[in-house]
Amino acid sequence: MWISSLRWMRRVVSATVVMLVAVATPVVAPGVAGADDGLIELDRAPYQTGLTAPSTILTWGGVTLSAWGHHGIPDRIVIRRAVGRTGGWTQPSIPSGSFTGISSVQLLDDPKAKRTLLVANARGADLASTLGTYVWVSTNQGATWSAPKKVWNSFGDAMAALDGVGGLYIVVNLTGAQVAHVPASLALQTWPKSAIDLTSRLGSRGFHDLASAGKSRTLLFAFEDSGTGLWVHRGVTPGSSRDVKAFGSHSGPTPIAGDTINAAIGAIRAYPANGNKNRVYVRAMNPTTGQLGLIKQISSSSEEVTTVGFDLASIVGTNGAATGRYIAVWSTHNGDLRWSKSMTSNPAGSWSAPITVKKARQGSYASFGYPSANQVWMVSKAVRFIGSTTYEVMVTTRIGTDR
Repeated sequence: MWISSLRWMRRVVSATVVMLVAVATPVVAPGVAGADDGLIELDRAPYQTGLTAPSTILTWGGVTLSAWGHHGIPDRIVIRRAVGRTGGWTQPSIPSGSFTGISSVQLLDDPKAKRTLLVANARGADLASTLGTYVWVSTNQGATWSAPKKVWNSFGDAMAALDGVGGLYIVVNLTGAQVAHVPASLALQTWPKSAIDLTSRLGSRGFHDLASAGKSRTLLFAFEDSGTGLWVHRGVTPGSSRDVKAFGSHSGPTPIAGDTINAAIGAIRAYPANGNKNRVYVRAMNPTTGQLGLIKQISSSSEEVTTVGFDLASIVGTNGAATGRYIAVWSTHNGDLRWSKSMTSNPAGSWSAPITVKKARQGSYASFGYPSANQVWMVSKAVRFIGSTTYEVMVTTRIGTDR
C-alpha cells in the first residue's frame, strides 16, 4: 500500500485502528443484520488492519453497488450489491489478480454506455511494472466483472469521472491538479505524456474531488488552495483562468457531484457569523458557464460537523435519468451519521431537514465515518467491539424512500 495523496491518507487511516499485520478473522455474511441495532455488517477487516472509504452508487437499472479496499495479505477489493429498494445484499466476485496493495476505490455508472466501471489504484510485488490505475468493467450492473485493465502506469488516487462518450478522466500523480483522459477503449495512458496539468493554483494536494456535469460532461476538479479557498477548475483546458472560487472559506473535504443537468459543490465552514461551528453548505454551479448559485446551509444550526467524511452524490432517476438533485451525507462531531436531500433540481433550493441515520454508538458499533450513499442505502466505516478487541468494519442501513 502506498500514499497516493493526503486525502487518500486521511480517508484510509482510521483513528482507532492502526495497520500492522493480518490475522484470521471471522467470515462476515453479507446481508445479515449485526446485533439488534438495525445495521448490516458488510465486511470486517482482520484485527489491526483496515478498510478504505466506500464508494456507493445507484446504477441506471436501480441496483445499489458499494465497493472498497480490504487490507490484508494480500489486499483485495470487496463489492456488495443490492437490487431495487427491497433487495438484500449479495457479494459478487471480482478478480484482483496478483495485487499485493490496493488503495482508493471508486465506482462509476454510465447509463449511456450501459456499463459500470470500478476504478482502483493497485500494485503487485514488482512495483515498477504493476503500479498504476486499473479499471474493471461490468455490463450487467455489477453482477459480474471483467479482469482488471491497466489504464495508467504510475501514481494516482482512483478519483474518476465520466467523459460522456464511454471513457473517463482520472486523477494522476501525487501532487498538483493533474488528470489523464482514458478513452472508451480503456487504452493505457502513460506518465508523463498523458498527464494534463489543469492549474498551477494547486501545488500540493490536500482535499480534492472530481466530477463531470452538463450535457457535454464538462470536467470539474474541486480543490483547496494554500489558504482556505475552495476552487473548481472547469474543463481540461489548462490555466488558472478556468478556476472558479466556490467558497472563500472552508475546512476539510471538497465534494463535488454532477449529472447532465447541473453540478453541486459542498463545503464545511466555520466563521463568527455561524457561531464558529462547522456546518455543511452547498451551492450550485453551471458547468458550462461556471456561474455559481446561492450558498445554502443544509446541516442544522445545532449540530457540529466533523471535517472529514462529508460527501455529495447525484440522485438517479428512472433508467439512469438525470434529476439535478443530490444527497449529502456527513458525520457529526460526536459520530452521528446524518443525511439530507435536495428537493428540487436546483441545489440552491429547498433541502429536506437533516435526519440522523444512526447515533454515534449503536450496540457494538461506534465511530461511524466516511459515509457514502445513494437514495436507498448509506454505507459507512465503523468500529466494532467484540470483547476487548476492536475491528474496523463496513456497515450499511437503509435511509428511506425518496421524496
